[in-house]
Amino acid sequence: LESAPDDAALLAARERLSEALVDFVHTASEPGSLEPTAAEGRAATAPAAPGAEQIGPDDEMREVFLEEAGEVLAGAQATLVGLVHEPADLERVTTLRRAFHTLKGSSRMVGLREFADAAWACEQVYNDRLVEKRPADPRLLDFTSRALDELGSWTDAIARGLPLDAFQASSLRTAAQALEA
Repeated sequence: LESAPDDAALLAARERLSEALVDFVHTASEPGSLEPTAAEGRAATAPAAPGAEQIGPDDEMREVFLEEAGEVLAGAQATLVGLVHEPADLERVTTLRRAFHTLKGSSRMVGLREFADAAWACEQVYNDRLVEKRPADPRLLDFTSRALDELGSWTDAIARGLPLDAFQASSLRTAAQALEA
């Protein structure tokens, strides 16, 4: 990234890094269902230990994550606005799915497991919608707005160095499960 001669080369390098990170996480991740096992169910309802979710010490990776998350969230918000006006546009549904997928992968790379789990729950909702080729309905649009707002607040807290124990994947996981019920 530091050796990029201009903005276009820097953007291309960031895109390649992002794709490589997502591909790595995708191949290293085992698929699972939204239904927690008994142990996961207990863990999801237990309060997190203070400071349990902290970003890794690598400042460069932190900054890359924050910049990418900001861009992805802004793009997802813009896509959501378009989807409100054209709920049958599966390309926009796909774009939102990719946004959650990218947030999941990027956050895992910097050690933000709760954030990744929250993004994964959102991604699964969109995977199901795409498989079924269902248009966006008001419930999905509301869920997505809430999810993007929550992930945006979480990202802001990371950027400001605030404690992250107030953020839990369980709230978005529960909302995702209710949406698909």
